[in-house]
Amino acid sequence: MMKKLLLSLVAVVSFSGCSTSTPHTGTISENSNGDEYSIELSDNSIQVTAQFTEYQFIRDSESGFIGCTDIMNTIANEEATKLDKSINPISWETMKKDGYIDHGRDILTAIMNVNCRYTYKFN
Repeated sequence: MMKKLLLSLVAVVSFSGCSTSTPHTGTISENSNGDEYSIELSDNSIQVTAQFTEYQFIRDSESGFIGCTDIMNTIANEEATKLDKSINPISWETMKKDGYIDHGRDILTAIMNVNCRYTYKFN
């Protein structure tokens, strides 16, 4: 009985802090830092999905949210510029409120994984 309880506890601890996989739409690409992203264009908007990872000795969700939002802002701006359009960058607070975000931190490796998605309207 004690062995099963201990095994169950180890399994729960091992999987706690893991985020789900990135819900990409469109073709998956990587930026120069190796962060994954994908885009989906429509006539009046661009949807960007990104995955940001960083080592965090001390958990800091805000840092991960900012990192993921920065990737999305950069990609959205680059793609809009290619189309001769523009977007308004968003803050991580806007991402938390109006976008999709999922995050987790592996307790063994201290790697924070953040998945985020936001739809930018063209100006």
